[in-house]
Amino acid sequence: MIDNTLRTAKIKMFFVIIFIMFAFSLVYAFVGDIDNITKTILLSVSFLALSGYVVMHILKLHYFHLNKDRKNITVRFYNSHPFLRNYKQYQIPIVAFAGYEIKKSFSGYKQEIILKIKTKTGIVEYPAISISALTKSERILLYGTLKKHVK
Repeated sequence: MIDNTLRTAKIKMFFVIIFIMFAFSLVYAFVGDIDNITKTILLSVSFLALSGYVVMHILKLHYFHLNKDRKNITVRFYNSHPFLRNYKQYQIPIVAFAGYEIKKSFSGYKQEIILKIKTKTGIVEYPAISISALTKSERILLYGTLKKHVK
């Protein structure tokens, strides 16, 4: 079983902190009675917070849970962004599992896994799931678990 609940909670908290930093520094820079140097510093902090927020959003950091029983591989996932979550689950019969593919982008920081199954008409790919929020050891465990069941 692979589960990154704790890491996802930390990422969600980081999203919230960045958003608060951005909002506070932007509002205070324009509303507060401060000098130009302080205003420049606050706008720089605001820009950095916004940049970090955008990068984290582009990476599509997901909560990821993989469980395997005798008949199925179950993958549950959702975006770790604190707003507008979309909970999804794939349940793949082990006898139909045909493999997986890893896609890497942004110099390997964004990693996605595409699960494949065999059907009567051929190989079908599920939509990609981001595994960027998994640690290296969790990704190795994931690959090993899935390799055992490739037919």
